[in-house]
Amino acid sequence: MSNTRRLPNTDDGRENSMTTSKLRKDEVPADENVFSTANSTALDNELPKFAECRHNVDEAAEADHTAVVAFQAVLQKLKLLSSHGLQLLNFMIIDEAPGFTAAVREFYHMDLEGHLPAMGTEDEILRMAENFTTGETARVAAGGTALSDISKADVQTLLDDALGKRGVKQASGDALANAHTALNEQRIVVDDLIPLLWDDIEHAAQGKPEGEFREFCINWGMYFIHVAGTATLNVRVLDIDTNQIVVGVNLRIGKPEGTGGTKAITNFHGEAIMESRNFEPTFLIAEHPLLERLITPITLSEDEVIDLVIKMKKRPTD
Repeated sequence: MSNTRRLPNTDDGRENSMTTSKLRKDEVPADENVFSTANSTALDNELPKFAECRHNVDEAAEADHTAVVAFQAVLQKLKLLSSHGLQLLNFMIIDEAPGFTAAVREFYHMDLEGHLPAMGTEDEILRMAENFTTGETARVAAGGTALSDISKADVQTLLDDALGKRGVKQASGDALANAHTALNEQRIVVDDLIPLLWDDIEHAAQGKPEGEFREFCINWGMYFIHVAGTATLNVRVLDIDTNQIVVGVNLRIGKPEGTGGTKAITNFHGEAIMESRNFEPTFLIAEHPLLERLITPITLSEDEVIDLVIKMKKRPTD
């Protein structure tokens, strides 16, 4: 059973990891800070931005929920009142009340048989209410008597309230979408930063025994999971002539003539961590555009952690 780092894939995990890193950074003496100056500055800047973006999403979501509930409540009342108003109109026509003929249904944009309009969506409900109020206006203007049990004024009051609350709902929905966009953009920044922080942590922990290595990394904000049946290869690449670290080396575990197998690229410390279940004698292939290809025989064992330093030679120049 080996332990391997796993980058957080939730916002809680992202914020908790960075918070642990910042608290640890701030409590140790400056010369014990494992983070580079650039990464320390980025951590100080991006953690509060990320926390603020999350807070803004929570606030916007709460405001949007309140606006949606308020709009749906008044919309339901409007649906019942305006549909009942049209039904009342139909009853007056069926009862042959004076001035109420089938033809007046046209004022309300109803068919002559008196079928109620569709009211499955908010637009259909609002349109039905508008048709009721404009229909009452037109029918009364033509000499009819205004309905009193369900009046135009009652429906218009609810309609105005619904339209106002709909505007609030649309604005809160836009605000929530904007808050999510800002969080998504900040999440990209954070997801780029956390691996850099973790590379610094692992670099500072190099050479420590496995248990101490993991405890050190956890204390600085890294996450680990247990993985059964794997071997871990910690690779560091140096220039053979200068002993300087080499960044951007493509590493692969497998056959030299193949393309498959575990792959990694050395980070800014010239390091890479590779996990493999290939326990047969195999090879580590290292490639870089400016360096000669290097093939190193390796044999990995289950649950084993191997630290390997390889040195690469510059390509000859013409």
